[in-house]
Amino acid sequence: MNCKEKTILIDEFPNTLEDALYFEQNVMPIELILKFNGSEEKCLQNLNEEPNNNIKQEDLRGIFENANNNINLINDFYEPYSIIRDIDINKSIDEINMQVKQSIYHII
Repeated sequence: MNCKEKTILIDEFPNTLEDALYFEQNVMPIELILKFNGSEEKCLQNLNEEPNNNIKQEDLRGIFENANNNINLINDFYEPYSIIRDIDINKSIDEINMQVKQSIYHII
């Protein structure tokens, strides 16, 4: 099967612009980036509502800090390609789920 016939979903990727560029050069073009927007507090609240969540809150704080340092570079690079979809995490988990489904529908 040709790579272009596959759809790949990678969680927490790209972490850096360098990761994204490497992936595009060596694997396949990135068709979609989901950008989850909202406060750190709301994200923690949503994660605490997930029944199978086993991520420690102190680990999440590190993830948020790292993401905030890199997201602007990724956003600035990919924004002209119109492949970034904003997901509002200030909504309920069901509404967030619907936003994600609507965002990825065209590529699956």
